[in-house]
Amino acid sequence: MAANVPMNGEHGWIAFGEKLRTVRDGLQWCVGDWLNYGEDTYGEEHAQGVDAEHWEPRTICNYANVCRAFPYARRRATLPFSHHAAVYTLPQKDQERLLDHAERECWSEKTLRKAARGAKAGKLHQKTVDWIERVVLIHPEHKKEVSDVLDGLREKGWVR
Repeated sequence: MAANVPMNGEHGWIAFGEKLRTVRDGLQWCVGDWLNYGEDTYGEEHAQGVDAEHWEPRTICNYANVCRAFPYARRRATLPFSHHAAVYTLPQKDQERLLDHAERECWSEKTLRKAARGAKAGKLHQKTVDWIERVVLIHPEHKKEVSDVLDGLREKGWVR
């Protein structure tokens, strides 16, 4: 490779590595958009028939899902594909909030994934609280016990 690509010293070598990273991130978007276009234009059965010998199905399916969750206008040029992939399963409002933090605070993918898991857990905990409160409506005689349990969970920070 070195014989075919002029590196122009250490700085040229580093710059070339940065270009490769950019190409890699762009390629993930291109493959996902390509797969979605094929599915939308030619049907899901064609997209599922993509040559599995040359493409890892789970990987390109993930690319397609991230691209569908982030149409071109919502993609952050300052963040790599992996950051978008970390939040694509969240509601759009949470995606935007976490990507805003990632941009502003220069979060790593690992930090963003941890925040995304926390956002998912918070939603799950809130659903649990909602369910418990519905039980109280059905069985008001247990209101005091349920209230005490919820207060304990809130004190521990497990629910809001």
